[in-house]
Amino acid sequence: MGSTREIIAEYIGVLRRAKFNLPETIIQRWAAVFETLITIVEEKETVDFPCDQKDAKFIACALSAAADYFVTGDRDFSSAYKIGSATVLSVSMFKRLICDAWEKVT
Repeated sequence: MGSTREIIAEYIGVLRRAKFNLPETIIQRWAAVFETLITIVEEKETVDFPCDQKDAKFIACALSAAADYFVTGDRDFSSAYKIGSATVLSVSMFKRLICDAWEKVT
């Protein structure tokens, strides 16, 4: 089983991919959002996700935390609206709804 820390590290790694060409300042801003807004949890259960077993840790974490949001750009989740109690959001929608609002209050 894994934890949110592993997932955050994977997200930061994804943000650093050359295809996104993000400046380090933007990556650091996302890291600050993650550090400030994400509660670290340990997975309490194992989930079987036949579409892509590598994604099972994300589902297990969302369920274990009773997460509010499940943020993904993965097409395996394109038809999902909820995972447990979590609302599935694209990265761009999360940025608009959460990050931009957070930025205005800080």
